[in-house]
Amino acid sequence: MKRKSACDHAGGIMRILYLAMALSALIGCAPSSTIQKAQDLPPPSPSIMPQIVSRDTLTNRIISLNSLLGNNNISIDNKGIILSVKQTYEMMRNAMDDSGTDQPPPEAIRDFISGLEKANDSLLSSKTLLQHEREELIRKLNKSIKDIVAIYRKGDTKAVIAACDAFQTEYGPDAFTIELTAALASSLAKEGRIQEAISLAEAAAPAIREGSESCDLPEKLSHWKAEFHKKQEIQVDNKEKGRLAEILAQADSLAKSGEFDRAKELLTAGRAEFNDEPSFFQIDKALEKVEGQREGLVEERIAVISKRGEIVAEAKDLISREMPEEALARLKPLDFGDAEPDSEVKALRAEAIEQIISRERNRAARLFLQARNTKDTTSKDQLLRSSYEALKALVERYPDSPSFKKIMENMQTVEKELSALKRPQTTKP
Repeated sequence: MKRKSACDHAGGIMRILYLAMALSALIGCAPSSTIQKAQDLPPPSPSIMPQIVSRDTLTNRIISLNSLLGNNNISIDNKGIILSVKQTYEMMRNAMDDSGTDQPPPEAIRDFISGLEKANDSLLSSKTLLQHEREELIRKLNKSIKDIVAIYRKGDTKAVIAACDAFQTEYGPDAFTIELTAALASSLAKEGRIQEAISLAEAAAPAIREGSESCDLPEKLSHWKAEFHKKQEIQVDNKEKGRLAEILAQADSLAKSGEFDRAKELLTAGRAEFNDEPSFFQIDKALEKVEGQREGLVEERIAVISKRGEIVAEAKDLISREMPEEALARLKPLDFGDAEPDSEVKALRAEAIEQIISRERNRAARLFLQARNTKDTTSKDQLLRSSYEALKALVERYPDSPSFKKIMENMQTVEKELSALKRPQTTKP
């Protein structure tokens, strides 16, 4: 919402119609109602009469009037007056052309004077109406301002803002007085729209300095600026805190995944984004934590490696007792993630996985055979689907297994059986 500074509302919105001035200039030679009528004119003298008006003068005035008729800012009523004057000039020029001399006939002079008198009467009437409308507009404008100020004094800031929006739509920004501007700016500030209040008060400052009206808007402006700057600082501070928390969380996640170097790089680069000691302190503490996690992991790995023989022996025993899941869980401490396991541990893990695959393939095969021996269609479908899901789980969990191809072949066999089950059965004669 764009509003100009307060000013004299009457002078700001009322503009003198330049049309009246233009017409006055154009018909400056127009006679008043006291000019002699055509019937009072003496009979033409046989001697040469002086030229009343030249054809070039008429043409120039017609061109000027055509220009005014093309102006979209002129009202329809005023264009009617202009058109009447233009037609009067055209009539006079045509009469001069028809006469073949520089002198128009008496009846043309009479019509010319009559046309200008009518235009002059219309102009005077429009001026009287304009004055009345101007006074009514000023009365309505003053009442609107008083009503809004009364609302402001009651403390209804939302209603003040809404009323000022409507006021500007109807009268324009130039109609705002200092008092109304101050009421609107104060209402905006109370509604938390401090930046708008500041802009409005700053725009009104020149008018306040030039006017004699007392106004506390400059003092309020200083207060609003201080409040606005404080909020900006808080927003910046909150934004920086959020960014710092994000960097610390990302670094912690990387460190927990064993990516200590990446965590340190993130923290070091992030340090350049801040310029306050509390942020530096938290980043430095996070760097120390990453180093501590790295050292802790190294110590943990040393401890696990020292028990490697014991872990491997236990895993072998679990595999021999057909407990592959337990064997994999026991071998997990030897999986360092960023390092390739030794050949013995790798072989034990592969053996445990193949044991799981063999067991689940056998279970899927039993379900498949059970389905073939079942005559009930619903039970057959359920058994085949259970067999298929068991094989599908193996493919998803162990895609690198040497048995992958065999599992896929088993799945295709089950799929064919399911497709045959869905086809309608034909009865032999």
